[in-house]
Amino acid sequence: MKKLLALLLCGSLAVSALTGCGSSSAEDKSTDTAADATEETAEDSTDAAADTAEATGEAGSLEGKNLVIGLSPTYQNFETTTDDGNGYEGLDIDILNALSAKCGFTYEISNMSFSSLIAAIQANQVDFVISGMCATDERKEAVDFSDGYLTEKLGILFRTEEGFTSAADLNGKTVSCANGENYETKIPKIEGANLTTFDNGAAAIQELIAGRTDAVMTDGASCKIRCEENPELSYFVMDASEIGEEPSQYAIAFPKGSEYLEPINAALDELKADGTIKEIVTNWLGAENAD
Repeated sequence: MKKLLALLLCGSLAVSALTGCGSSSAEDKSTDTAADATEETAEDSTDAAADTAEATGEAGSLEGKNLVIGLSPTYQNFETTTDDGNGYEGLDIDILNALSAKCGFTYEISNMSFSSLIAAIQANQVDFVISGMCATDERKEAVDFSDGYLTEKLGILFRTEEGFTSAADLNGKTVSCANGENYETKIPKIEGANLTTFDNGAAAIQELIAGRTDAVMTDGASCKIRCEENPELSYFVMDASEIGEEPSQYAIAFPKGSEYLEPINAALDELKADGTIKEIVTNWLGAENAD
């Protein structure tokens, strides 16, 4: 269209020059009119292309893409390696597979420590992270988050002999978590509690069993399962208000401005509406944690 308008404009100017009929002001007006028409045509074309992309789902579409997903498979019931060591399983893995089927993408896992996940997102080494990560205010400064898919509960694991029943019992005690977990900012808000961290959640629990820490803060929804696996342990669930906070949401983390955020949010909405998320949470954490 631009070429056609340009040719018409040149033709018009040539005729004017040969006949001597056009004044200088008339030529300027003709040129301005043609330029305006060209600009409007270009804008219309751009708008039409954007409308078409939106209508066909091309903008930010995940169909047919192969994504790199960041994961730290050390959070039992959320993401761990399978017994044969050849794959991954857990609540987050099932949600990832449901999103893959819904959106039409394939994926490969980039396995790393939990404390490395945010840096990997910022360096665009992964397309997104789904790894038991809560959308905290601090993390929101570095990455974008999807809508939440599960509300976090604050659980405190301890050796049964200690008999802890509330946060007040942790005054003067050592409370642990994994490096990079949002619990690192929560534990210091418990009056008198002393924070220690370990490489991952499983290591923290082993240190607790061995008596080298007094308690471990972890997801309250999974504490019951931890205690069933380790009969020497007990737990209680804290209300976030006890440390002056609102409950956090588990969510999927993206690089800032990612085009994939919108389609993932749309897919999550559908998976919530059709009961898929509730079924997955029930399977891994029990029906009492699925609402």
